[in-house]
Amino acid sequence: MARDYVEQLVWRLPWFRDRVAAAWGTPADGTVESLDALAAFVAARVHDPSPVTADPFWFEPPGHRPDWTEAGAEWVEGLAAAVAEVITAATGARWVFDTDPRFVTGHQPVLQGIVNTPHRLASLAVADVLSGRTSRPLSALVPKMIDQYDPTLRLARAPALDENDAVRADAPTAVATHVTVEVTPLTGGPWDVQVSLPEEVEDLLGADAYASLEERFAAVPGVRRVVFEDRDLLVLSTDGLEPEELRRALDGVLAGLGRPDVA
Repeated sequence: MARDYVEQLVWRLPWFRDRVAAAWGTPADGTVESLDALAAFVAARVHDPSPVTADPFWFEPPGHRPDWTEAGAEWVEGLAAAVAEVITAATGARWVFDTDPRFVTGHQPVLQGIVNTPHRLASLAVADVLSGRTSRPLSALVPKMIDQYDPTLRLARAPALDENDAVRADAPTAVATHVTVEVTPLTGGPWDVQVSLPEEVEDLLGADAYASLEERFAAVPGVRRVVFEDRDLLVLSTDGLEPEELRRALDGVLAGLGRPDVA
């Protein structure tokens, strides 16, 4: 289904451009500046009762709004194709499949190195227009996605969806020696230290190394117990280790994970 979605973009974008030009007279010209007006144009058509040209793939409006028709979802999907065009033209990002169900983009086609999907960006923008909010205009969100583009982080080796691409993207992952922790003292409970990791820690270390962190941190002299509270947050019970001393020790563990001679 994800591969079919990417393949249908070949005709969905010109389909959208032709429909916009016929109904509005203003073209979808592939610029960031045109996206907000296109979002407003599409928002006025999310209740379109017309038959669909082809069933929309990602009919999931924010809040699961039941009043968005399938024809309306097709309009939103056309807007997503326009958003994808702007992003790929600026970054060269390739379509891959997000196999990780823990993320909002899990089991969806995504642009590698982009932190949100074009179809979600389009849906959020249309929902904002309908609600009267302007907090997430595409003219602000899309440049942010482009500025944050980094193909070496999460999904660097995700399965490619373009048949002309290799089965897996070949971008290298960032080296683990760049991973450092922040240590914050805690009081009034069994845990005396909170340790914060970079949000993208699993991508930087790799899944196996990330899964071993509790055990590896617990093996540090003076550490009694380690528990993950979130993907990038742990609490530790120690024998009164100084925060700076503990930080150096944990950073040493992370640096060791970047060396192939460390099991």
